[in-house]
Amino acid sequence: MKRFDSAVLAMLLGIATLAVACGGSAPPSEPAAAPAAEQPQTPAAPPEPPAAAAEPAITAPTSDDSYAATMKMVSNSAQAVRRAVTENALADAGKDSRQLEQLFAGVGTFWEGRKTDDAVKFAKAASAAAAALTAAASANDAAKAAAAVKTLDTQCAGCHKAHRQQDGDYFSIK
Repeated sequence: MKRFDSAVLAMLLGIATLAVACGGSAPPSEPAAAPAAEQPQTPAAPPEPPAAAAEPAITAPTSDDSYAATMKMVSNSAQAVRRAVTENALADAGKDSRQLEQLFAGVGTFWEGRKTDDAVKFAKAASAAAAALTAAASANDAAKAAAAVKTLDTQCAGCHKAHRQQDGDYFSIK
């Protein structure tokens, strides 16, 4: 004989009594097993939230071509950050600024390999500005976010002036 908790037995007895009152047959001498969906269950732990999609690892560029690809990602993220800060969409700015932190860390590694100290300093300062932007976005501080964007733009402009040249429609490293 299966064991049922008192709430399930009371429910089954109530259903049987209702059935008899409505002209159904008398309940069996032993309660039938409840359908699988009605069997008592140990309360399950709440489901865990779905794991956040892992962001792909950003690796440091190792060639002029991979550096150009990284700089395109930087450009896209920086434009998104500027737009988000301008529109006061700081949650979006924070997401893109985290990517900029990683991108600039890779850019710094690239320039370390080329032993170009000023470019390394620009990249580190840009990564720090992106981190400050992430913090400002988390704190919902629009003024600090705007200041971080200005610092970020200053670092980009300084490095571009020193290390980027235009070749027709494209840019290359000086």
